[in-house]
Amino acid sequence: MKIVKYSVKILAIVLFVSLLWLNTPRALASEPVGIQVTPLRAYPAQSPGATTKGSLTLTNYTTSPQYIALSVESFKTVNEAYDYSFGSDEATKWVQFSEPFTTLAPKQSKVAEYTIAVPASAAPGGKYLSLVSTISPTAGTQGVTEIHRVASLVYLQVNGALTKQGSLLSFDLPKFSTRQTATAQVRVANSGNTHFESRVGFTMQRWLLGSPTNDNFQVAGLILPSTVRQLTTELHTPSLPGLYRVTADYSPPQGGTTKLSHLVLYIPIWFMIILLVALGTLTVLIIRLWRTHRKR
Repeated sequence: MKIVKYSVKILAIVLFVSLLWLNTPRALASEPVGIQVTPLRAYPAQSPGATTKGSLTLTNYTTSPQYIALSVESFKTVNEAYDYSFGSDEATKWVQFSEPFTTLAPKQSKVAEYTIAVPASAAPGGKYLSLVSTISPTAGTQGVTEIHRVASLVYLQVNGALTKQGSLLSFDLPKFSTRQTATAQVRVANSGNTHFESRVGFTMQRWLLGSPTNDNFQVAGLILPSTVRQLTTELHTPSLPGLYRVTADYSPPQGGTTKLSHLVLYIPIWFMIILLVALGTLTVLIIRLWRTHRKR
C-alpha cells in the first residue's frame, strides 16, 4: 500500500512539472542585428542592348542611424569549395543606383533601385556582380576602425549563343563505415559560358543481392562557367550491416547521364560487439571440446 501511495505522489509531481513547463512562455527568437539586405541573390536574364530595373530593400536593425553607401563589384570563385573573391571588371559599369547614398533611422527600411544596362556589344554568357552596401566606418576596440559591408549577389545571364556544358568528374565515398551516415563528395565541372543548377542523385543497394533503397538522396548547387565545384552531402546507410553499392547519377544540361559507383562496407558498432561476443563464445566452446577430447 505504501508503494502505491509513493508511486501516486511521484506521478503527481511529474504531471505538475510537465504542466508548469508547458505553460512557461518560450523565449522569442532574437531579432537580427545590423543592416539587412534583401534579396540576397538575383538571377536576371537580359539581352544585349536592353536595360532592366531591380531593387534592394535595406533595413536598419541597429539602435542608431546608419549612413550607407551603395556600390558594385564583380565576384568569382577561387577554389572548388566556392570561396569568393571580389574585384572590378567591365560589367560593374553596367549597374547604376538611382541613389548611391542613403541614411536609415533605427528600424527603418528603404528600397534602393538600380538599373542594369547591358551594351549591345556584350558577349553572351554569365556575368557575376555584387551589390555592396557599406555602412559608415565605426571605431572598434583598440582603436581599430571597423567597416561593415553586406552584399547581394547578381547572377546575370546575357542572352545569345549560350553554352551549358556540365560533367561529373569524380565521386568519393569512404570504403568502410561504422556510422549510419556516410559523407559523399562529388565534383561537377562547367565548361560552358553561363551558370546552371546541377543536381546529383544517389541510389544504394546491397551488393550482388537486393534492390535499390527507396531513399531519395541528392545534392544540388549552382555551377559557374569555367569552374569545378565540390558538393558534399550525408547519405544514410540501411539499418542492416553489409556491403552496399552506392551510385551517383548526374544528368548534365546538355543531355545524357553519367553514373559513378562505389562500394561501402557498413558494419555498425552493435554488430561488431555481437560478432566479438559470438567469436569469443565459439572460441571458449572449441577450447573446452579440445580439452575434453584430449582427456579422453
